[in-house]
Amino acid sequence: MYSKELEELIDSVLADGVITDQERAVLRKRALACGEDPDEVMIVVDGRLAKMKKSADRKSTRLN
Repeated sequence: MYSKELEELIDSVLADGVITDQERAVLRKRALACGEDPDEVMIVVDGRLAKMKKSADRKSTRLN
């Protein structure tokens, strides 16, 4: 969806399932540098994080 560089940063930020304020600031800065709308990028990132958490919750429920 985005440049390889931005996608790699997004993947790194999402790796631990938590997005810090510093990570958000870096993502916004990188989005601007890549010519993307930072607000849109953050919406996409938050959506991906929500999907990750939902998937993890489903897996946890199945194991119990």
